Amino acid sequence: KTCIPKRNYGKDKHHRKTARKRAAKNFNMRTYGRREMVEAVFSAIKRKFGPSVSSTTYAAQRAELYCRAIAHNIINLIQKLFQRSR
Repeated sequence: KTCIPKRNYGKDKHHRKTARKRAAKNFNMRTYGRREMVEAVFSAIKRKFGPSVSSTTYAAQRAELYCRAIAHNIINLIQKLFQRSR
């Protein structure tokens, strides 16, 4: 046992420990492991419509990507409707 008491400077400053606790607290299991599904959709859209965008401005590129996503969803919907009728 020591004779000199420990100085009290306030809280311990272990930033890694608090960052890990914060990360564990904010961890969302619902979104964990969803990257594969998203990458599969991106791959399907690129296979259908091509990997490049023909628009030049940012707004037009964004609109083109939205249109591709909508067209992809419509194509999938139509395929599901016709597969059910068999």
